[in-house]
Amino acid sequence: MAFSLPVALITTYKYLYGCAFLYFSLSTSFSMAFSLLRTLITAYKYLLGCVFLYFSMSTGFSMAFSLLRTLITAYLYLLRCAFLFHIHVALKFLSIETVQLVSSSLSPSQPSLAEEIITKELEFSVIQFGESINLKIRRVNMALDGVVPFKLHQKLAQITFSLLRILLRTCENMLVRVLIFLLKHVALKIILAQNDSPCSDPIKPNKNFTSTELECNGSGEFKLKEYMNSKRKRVNRALDEAVPLKTPKKICEAMRYSLLGGGKRIRPVLCIASCELVGGDEASAMPIACTMEIIHTCSLIIDDLPCMDNDDLRRGNLTNHKLFGEEVAILASAALFCLAFEHVVSKTKNVPPDRVVRVIMEIGSAIGTDGLVAGQFGDLECEGKEISLEELEYIHVHKTARLLEASIVCGAIMGGGNVSEVERLKKYASRIGLLFQVVDDILDVTRSTKELGKTTGKDLASDKATFPKLMGLDNARNFAQKLVDQAVEELEHFDAARAAPLYHLAHFIADRQN
Repeated sequence: MAFSLPVALITTYKYLYGCAFLYFSLSTSFSMAFSLLRTLITAYKYLLGCVFLYFSMSTGFSMAFSLLRTLITAYLYLLRCAFLFHIHVALKFLSIETVQLVSSSLSPSQPSLAEEIITKELEFSVIQFGESINLKIRRVNMALDGVVPFKLHQKLAQITFSLLRILLRTCENMLVRVLIFLLKHVALKIILAQNDSPCSDPIKPNKNFTSTELECNGSGEFKLKEYMNSKRKRVNRALDEAVPLKTPKKICEAMRYSLLGGGKRIRPVLCIASCELVGGDEASAMPIACTMEIIHTCSLIIDDLPCMDNDDLRRGNLTNHKLFGEEVAILASAALFCLAFEHVVSKTKNVPPDRVVRVIMEIGSAIGTDGLVAGQFGDLECEGKEISLEELEYIHVHKTARLLEASIVCGAIMGGGNVSEVERLKKYASRIGLLFQVVDDILDVTRSTKELGKTTGKDLASDKATFPKLMGLDNARNFAQKLVDQAVEELEHFDAARAAPLYHLAHFIADRQN
């Protein structure tokens, strides 16, 4: 009892001191806020040592450990409160710094607009932090895209990462690490949302976009045939190098037979074109372009098997299983599938690792149960059944369009496209992906086997639903034109010369004859 009063007084004093310190940290400066956590940790260690020594001498170790647990619980609670407070102060500091940066870089009429945008979107309250972080970051990205240049986005991210380094050195418990991860995610979103791009404003077009402009790239009329041949040759060379003839020889022969046996290479060319559109180069896109073609070839080998579509011809040649047997065809497809992921990881150079991770995630989504597999299963399930137009679209959006969409999206990611650019290209890709299948269905009933290089009339013979069957041939052609128009509309927000390849590729897919 003799020690109760002094201990109570000391505890009260330290509590009041802590409150006063917290008050002054709130009202004075950002740097003082971080002193609070250091003070709490130091006070905790000092009190813990004193109390532990006192109880060890007077009552025994059991009470000492009981108090130790109590102090640890209290310490963790205080640490949590302190860190949430730091988050609040850090975001305010980030807001102030950003406003100053923006205000010094914009014209006199714009700082108030920038201040309103940034202050409104970055000043989270402690309670709102966990619930609204993703929504607010999306709003910040959209708002800043219109008024803040790329260099200021970089500075904003640098300030955020500086705060992260301070917090990481100071804070050590699990809650702190989780919240640091969230804040780091914010900074990454800012970086990914605004990379160097040909668009000064991804929300509004920086110039009117017409078909006349698209046909001209500054040195004359855009020549799609020459562009396609040039890209196709380089893609074929890269694919040839990707699959050397080695042991087991027969498997490699089967792999090379399907991969190098012709094909328009539309997917890799679209991938490269989208990368170049957002400011990237062909070298950055070539590995992922080859990966998309390798995966496409895998899907064709599987699709041609007797248990699937049971086709004898592909690209004017015998299908893989007809030449090598079903067992070898399946193994070759599996080997190509594994090679696809190995290739993009091992051959991609001078591209940030996070972009490579993003494209691998995109590929996985495109070929799994959210993509190609779902579409192929739906196609098999609906064979011989009456289905609606919506169900048919679902099948082909997943079976055909999703992989083509992934080719364009992955190219844009590798090229450093920002969130808005990637989203617009994704919409473009989804339209031309579905367009590809609509045109395929039209050709199946209007062209011969010799012209297409594959067996025609099979869908009709197997009682499969197609767009001409459900809509009629004329309506299917009108639908194809509508898809072209919707796709091209998404390109209006890009530089006309750089968008020319994608513009003409959309029309090439619509007008193709095989």
